[in-house]
Amino acid sequence: MDLGSSLALVDALCTAATIVLVVAGYRAIRRGDVIAHRNRMVAAFVCSAVFLAVFVARFVTFGFRPFPGRGLSRGVYYVLMFAHEPIAVLSVPMVIPTVVLGLLRSTAHVELARPTAVVWLISSCTGVLLYVLLYIVPALGLV
Repeated sequence: MDLGSSLALVDALCTAATIVLVVAGYRAIRRGDVIAHRNRMVAAFVCSAVFLAVFVARFVTFGFRPFPGRGLSRGVYYVLMFAHEPIAVLSVPMVIPTVVLGLLRSTAHVELARPTAVVWLISSCTGVLLYVLLYIVPALGLV
């Protein structure tokens, strides 16, 4: 596995961890466990921050990886990619103030948290699917 692929794997693992932590954080707050919620959401934020740092370093160094598939698989990839990109960009300015307001225990956090979690999860899930399409599917010889 080359360095670019290794960094992509780190990104996918950070993103998968983010998904687990956001869902666990949501479940904790639904149970009324504010401390567990806070800890899980801060951990999810840290995982996303690590993802972003690694992604930028990987992109600057290696650029985008072209999708090797053809036909229907290529169409699926591009639909997913063009759905993921704006959502991923939108998630950053939503997540940061939501986390800050949560740490400040602001009531505004509650208003932002639900739509932010939805956008964050969609961005994360589509990101992991893109990783699978770009790295796992070709490695298995499925494209």
